Formats: sequence, C-alpha cells, structure tokens
Amino acid sequence: MAIFASFLFLLTMTSYRLYNGCDTVGPATLSLLAGGIVGSLLVMQNLLLLGKDSINLIGVPLLRERTSDKKPIYVCPQKVSS
Repeated sequence: MAIFASFLFLLTMTSYRLYNGCDTVGPATLSLLAGGIVGSLLVMQNLLLLGKDSINLIGVPLLRERTSDKKPIYVCPQKVSS
C-alpha cells in the first residue's frame, strides 16, 4: 500500500511539473525511472540486511503462518439460510 501511494505521489508531482512547464518529458521520465530503480535497490538492501520487518512501512503485522491447527487465518463467514 505504501509503495503504491508513493508511486502515485511521484506520478502526481511529475504530472504537475510537466503541466506547468517546469520540466520537459525527457528529464521527468528519466527521473521517474531513476527513482524507481534507486528505490527498488534500497528496498532490496533493507530486505537482505534487516529482514521483512524493515520494509513494513505501514506497520501491518506480517502474516507468516496459519493458525496452530493449520486453518486459514482469514475465513469468510458462511451465509445463514433463512
């Protein structure tokens, strides 16, 4: 979710700068690509050095296993027949 929101923010800022004539298409596209590559490399570095908890940007607990009796953690409720 955080990665998607960050990408949307960068895309919005780039579109704003293109629309107002602050940048041309070439440097804006190059900046987006370079930012994506550098960001991906930083995420991979943190993942390899510090583990999955280091890239948990929104603080949602990681679900690694099922319950102790091997049932799924999230179960859809059954419909009640009337």
